[in-house]
Amino acid sequence: MATEMIEQAIAATVAYYGQPPLQGLVTFLDTKKVKPIMRRGRKHWGYTWEKVGFRHVGWTGSGLMAFQLPLEGFPPPQEPAGFGAPHNDFRTEQHLAADVAEFEWMIAA
Repeated sequence: MATEMIEQAIAATVAYYGQPPLQGLVTFLDTKKVKPIMRRGRKHWGYTWEKVGFRHVGWTGSGLMAFQLPLEGFPPPQEPAGFGAPHNDFRTEQHLAADVAEFEWMIAA
């Protein structure tokens, strides 16, 4: 269930924002606040994220586990599950181009 929700959230994010970042997505996990599962007699954190395709890539300076989903692990873009009503929430290429132009202006300033 949790893996499906994560996959749907990523697919909806790609549908809304377009092409994902070249570095993929990164998420962090606090082992003090999340219960581990037991695998082969050892505590294992982040199993749900790993099932989705995230890989444990290291630790932050404050002790959080860092997980990365590379581009090849992204699901195809899809509107959120159960979102059947007509809507104007999903961004068009025109909206994205305007955002890029605004960002470039901010950098140049």
